[in-house]
Amino acid sequence: MKNSRFFDEKHDKLNNDRTIRKFGDNVMKIRKIFAIVSYILTSVIFIICALMYLFGSFFLTAEQNYADSNDYQTYTIIVNDIDFDDDSIYISDDQDGIHYYLDGQNYLIATSNGILTSLSANDQITITIGKKGWGDSWDCPIVMLEKDETIFLDYETGVSNLYARVTELKDAFYKSLILPVGLLVVASATSLYFLMTKNKRY
Repeated sequence: MKNSRFFDEKHDKLNNDRTIRKFGDNVMKIRKIFAIVSYILTSVIFIICALMYLFGSFFLTAEQNYADSNDYQTYTIIVNDIDFDDDSIYISDDQDGIHYYLDGQNYLIATSNGILTSLSANDQITITIGKKGWGDSWDCPIVMLEKDETIFLDYETGVSNLYARVTELKDAFYKSLILPVGLLVVASATSLYFLMTKNKRY
């Protein structure tokens, strides 16, 4: 009777040990899955942040590019082609094929001064542009435009509006990084936790 009770207790203990071990194994499997997912998310979010920084890097340096008078050059060109859009004007010259543009407040000022009906192909105009262009493209922003002594956009106003526009875009870029960087911090912390506790048994 005693032997039977002893074996029953031993059997129950073995069953409990198996249950606990099985539970621990299941927990470890779940942890492993979460760890893999965490590592993948961390990598993906890091790549997204890197790409956002890469493509938005222009806005980090644009202020200094347009903050100095040396960043602007004045040319007299013959208009080869001109495109009027709802919120911008694109002009190309007859030599280099570079595109110059007006947008934002500078576009509104130029249109209010009658540029839509006064400017056409083959006209000779004088323009002041941001010589480094907008980013690394061939499109350069116009900050002054004059034809036959008619000033559609004056230099001081054009520079002020361009600088304000670039600053606005820069601020928007910084704000757009808040969410992905926050997610990266959380994902990195989670991955670090799983990495530091990977050998922990339950």
